[in-house]
Amino acid sequence: MYAEWLGAKRLVAVNVVESESELERPYWLALLSGDAFTIDEDMLYTGQQYRAGWIVAPGRLYTLRQNSERGYELLLNEARACPPCLAHLAPPTCTHWKQVLLVVNHMIFLKDLTFSSSQSGPQGRELRSTATGPAAASRAKGSGLSFLSEDTHNVILDALWLNASG
Repeated sequence: MYAEWLGAKRLVAVNVVESESELERPYWLALLSGDAFTIDEDMLYTGQQYRAGWIVAPGRLYTLRQNSERGYELLLNEARACPPCLAHLAPPTCTHWKQVLLVVNHMIFLKDLTFSSSQSGPQGRELRSTATGPAAASRAKGSGLSFLSEDTHNVILDALWLNASG
């Protein structure tokens, strides 16, 4: 089952609702931050309604920043107070990655999607803790563009067409 394969640091493609397809094209990319799980009871999370029984996975969405050599960037949430920071009595101004719950049935069932390259170095690489300077700080936060190859983009589009044809 596809949901059992899902886990932290997996790159997935998600079908876009038709009303938003002009913004991001026919799919979104997301980086999962945990395993898939079943919703126990109806709930509201980050303004979205989720129904009991749905299988979801936590993750962070990418946004398409560049079309020629498709460059994606993880979306940032606005600065806000967050429970972990409040628990440590830090000022309520932390910036966190925007966390969402992705419905597994809305995903495009392709395994092992990867970016071809990134401005922040090879994917999955652990950065040196001794690196300094603005570029190192930016890379450590995960910012910069990650690039999706044209072949991978076409594989996703092919899967969408197959999914749409039933």
